Amino acid sequence: MSESPHENANEMEMDFNSKTNLTEPKQEGRRWTSREKCLGFVLFFCAVAVVLLVLILVLGVYGLVHIFPSSLTSQTTLPPRAASLYCMTQECIKSADAILSNINVSVDPCEDFFRFSCDGWLKKNPIPDSQSSWNNFNLFDKKIKSKNKEILQKPSERNSSESFERKVKLLYLSCMDTNAIDRVGAKPLLEAISKAGGWKTIGTWDQSNWSLRDSVTTLLYDYFVQSFVGISMKADDKSPDVNIIMINQKRLGMRDREYYFENETESKFIKGYKTYMTTLAELLGATKENATDFANEVFDFERELANISFPSDAPENLDPSLRYNKITVEDLHSLLPQINWTQILATIDVEVDRRTAVIVFNKEYMTKLSALIDRTDSSILSQYLVWALVQKHAVTLSKEFEKARDEFRRTFYGAGPKERWEKCVTYVGNMMGDGLSSLYIRKHFSKESKEEIIDMIKDILQVYEERIDQLTFMDDPTKKNAKAKLEAIQYKKIGFPDFMLNDTHMDLRYRQYEIKCSDCHFQNKIDAFRGARAYQQEEFKKPVDKEKWFLKPIDVNAYYSSKHNEMVFLAGILQPPFYAPYFTRAMKYASIGMIVGHEITHAFDKRGSQYDKDGKLQNWWTNESRKAYEEATECFSTYFSKYEVSGFQVNGELTVTENTADTVGLRVGYAAYKTWVSRNGPEKMLPGVNRTPEELFFIANSALWCGHTRLERLKLSILSSVHAPLAVRGQGPASQTQGFAETYKCGLGSPMTPAKICKIF
Repeated sequence: MSESPHENANEMEMDFNSKTNLTEPKQEGRRWTSREKCLGFVLFFCAVAVVLLVLILVLGVYGLVHIFPSSLTSQTTLPPRAASLYCMTQECIKSADAILSNINVSVDPCEDFFRFSCDGWLKKNPIPDSQSSWNNFNLFDKKIKSKNKEILQKPSERNSSESFERKVKLLYLSCMDTNAIDRVGAKPLLEAISKAGGWKTIGTWDQSNWSLRDSVTTLLYDYFVQSFVGISMKADDKSPDVNIIMINQKRLGMRDREYYFENETESKFIKGYKTYMTTLAELLGATKENATDFANEVFDFERELANISFPSDAPENLDPSLRYNKITVEDLHSLLPQINWTQILATIDVEVDRRTAVIVFNKEYMTKLSALIDRTDSSILSQYLVWALVQKHAVTLSKEFEKARDEFRRTFYGAGPKERWEKCVTYVGNMMGDGLSSLYIRKHFSKESKEEIIDMIKDILQVYEERIDQLTFMDDPTKKNAKAKLEAIQYKKIGFPDFMLNDTHMDLRYRQYEIKCSDCHFQNKIDAFRGARAYQQEEFKKPVDKEKWFLKPIDVNAYYSSKHNEMVFLAGILQPPFYAPYFTRAMKYASIGMIVGHEITHAFDKRGSQYDKDGKLQNWWTNESRKAYEEATECFSTYFSKYEVSGFQVNGELTVTENTADTVGLRVGYAAYKTWVSRNGPEKMLPGVNRTPEELFFIANSALWCGHTRLERLKLSILSSVHAPLAVRGQGPASQTQGFAETYKCGLGSPMTPAKICKIF
């Protein structure tokens, strides 16, 4: 390629120069004839045309393909040397164009690999006003929502009263019928407030007739509002075949406790939150003065709750061994006697009694909560409970309430309002996620690639097994247990469950959902909650369903379950830019391969390593190995805590499990790719990219995390998310991967080649 075209071009130039000399025979006294002139012009233009064609071919392969990729096809003829180096299929050209449009070659990859890999993506994908963050994950999620919108707008093909499809679409239609919602106004919520005991702010509360126990029970039983604590049903950590009730501190109105301790006169978040409460109170009939008092009273009490709550990074919130406190309902009554636990827990277990076992995540919080309730005036407790009800259901009311929510969202997340259809698709996904997923996958997903993904999983499991043999912090007994757990990991759940294609099964799944009309949004929401509770009550008494999927197939995600010791790869993430059959092997192992390695790592991270091969919370480590492992993970906590994004320092302790999974996932994904190359030979390069497949591997991985995050959302993520910011995920793991240093040859001590590499897997 680099020789032949240039030789031909030089020959053309020589011929042209030779004929040009013939234009100077003045001493011979001869002029060109018309025929000679015509022939000369023809030869000149032919020469120019050939030179241009050769330059296009040369430059196209070496750097300009992305300008007009459609002009090259799999039939493009290349010189033998180029054909042996470059993949010129339409799929490779498409992949090359995507890579070239993402990267910024003016950025030194050894200095800032995220910007090197993502600057182009960031420029061509500005964050929409309605989004608090914008990246490949929520970009594709938006595409899925758009397709679901089309599905939900079409008339139901099955219109019987038992049809799950009919119920899903009625739920959407009632959400979209804003005229009917506006006609009803605030009436449904005011009726709920009255039923729950009344409201001091609008003069309907009578202290002499009010009961904390009755109000808490009514809110949960009739309106599905959890007040002082969070209650859920999950598999018992130490008996994962059995369901059990779990009780935890409740998430606060401002999402994270740290917001409550900001300077009240300066914090825009506190001001925005109080404005939101005041606005909703006024919309529900309160005077301005009473609404302001209401907001102040609720905020002050929530700050007391924040003060007794444990921070997101507290061991009591992260360590499953510390969270496992099994007690009886009778013990629970002693910890927090102000609540009628037998009535409350009957919403999950209809046969609950004082001997029923439950798990309390944090007994200290329960004790402090009991003391806080005792010293708080009943009028304040009533105000707090009303706010819990209003905050959950006001979004279901008329456009004035929706506008107030949008304004609060702007303050808290930095994002503007979303379109109504997007809000309603999200709502349907939250309320009837399996049903919506069933309708989506029938039209927009196939299982053709499942076998290839399984092969990649097997490759990466093999790499993991080899790495366990090489670990220095594990002794032989612990290595034996680690291999047993690795071998027991399940990975059959890829894409979606087959039962979602079965109408009879789906109708039975939603048989207790009484969704009846397209113009009764509030009532449909309550009826959907009732259906979910009835389904949960049925499931509670059964053995844990190992076939259950914990996330919706349409979610752009994958997950690992410690209690099932299994990985699940959802349909939403098995599509570009995360996976496509036409991706090069380097790109596949860098994306889905890394994700597989990430999920396997969760089986051995700081949390998952406390569960054995059968999903039981049970120690399988020797004391020496455990101590050495804790030291190894501390390296990750320390390293990632050094990152700062837009003035916010990463919390390395809070994010340690995900940072470990990202890093080890990248390492084993790269090792599995190199193993594939050793079996199959090196891959061809992508045209125009001028990068080796190994370089492309790391670029493709970093590109997964291309995206923007608004400062408001970034702050919340730093405070409460177990994931590091996008820019950190896009370069931190690569900087901790030896293969990156070898590929890009960055000098030791550069940002992408730190002096210390954390040694784990």
